[in-house]
Amino acid sequence: MAANAPWVVLKFGGTSVSSLQNWRNIAAVVRERLAAGRRVLIVHSAVSGITDRLEKLLAAALAGAHEPVLAAIEERHRQLVGELGIGVSAELERYFTELRQVAAGLALMLGLRSIYVTGGVVFLVMAFVVGRWLPTEAPAPRASSRTA
Repeated sequence: MAANAPWVVLKFGGTSVSSLQNWRNIAAVVRERLAAGRRVLIVHSAVSGITDRLEKLLAAALAGAHEPVLAAIEERHRQLVGELGIGVSAELERYFTELRQVAAGLALMLGLRSIYVTGGVVFLVMAFVVGRWLPTEAPAPRASSRTA
């Protein structure tokens, strides 16, 4: 392939990345583009239903009821990698751990400070979902005047 070959960006997400057969279709599309002399960049977004589950996780964590939602997110990914025959990687396990820690942290933060919720989206956690990292030097939480 020539170094100056044109690029094509292919974005897949949702249902298109939710099964082995769909991944085979993606591979076929990529092979077609490569055979046509294109350089291919693949952009992958969430598996079908996961974005909604992440939003539910935020609300559930604030209610201290996040474990079932976390379990559903993990199970969906474990099912897919099993179907793909690739197994759960150490990296995926680390992502699960981080997500559990964020959810548990949110549940704890509920008693420490106010969190602004608009339209069901918690801005603090969306920073994690979008960028995976919160600032390392966040201000210390203030004691809440809320009563349990």
